[in-house]
Amino acid sequence: MLSYDPADEANRLYLFDVSGRVEAKKQLFDDIPRLVTEFGDAVGVGDFYGSIYNATPAHMDDIHAAIIENPDIEVITDQGGERRVANTIKPGDILRMKMQRSFFPLFPRKKT
Repeated sequence: MLSYDPADEANRLYLFDVSGRVEAKKQLFDDIPRLVTEFGDAVGVGDFYGSIYNATPAHMDDIHAAIIENPDIEVITDQGGERRVANTIKPGDILRMKMQRSFFPLFPRKKT
């Protein structure tokens, strides 16, 4: 999902149908931890947005939901607290890989 190239769309409006949105959410669940790890296990939300802005047609609500639902990611506020609700994520927050990770990266899901 984070490898979307808008140039391939030939300036067409990209909209998800129900099944496409579900598949996009699944891909985000896998892609977001990988991208955070590429930043070195932590990245500012604003920098994260900047790096994915042209890389995905996914809706920001879906991206935030994938972040909050992911067992390997935590969102830290500028005050040091943890965000637990998707719609409260702010650009000044930090996305960080959790110290205790699930087995998620070791056993990638099969694509159906």
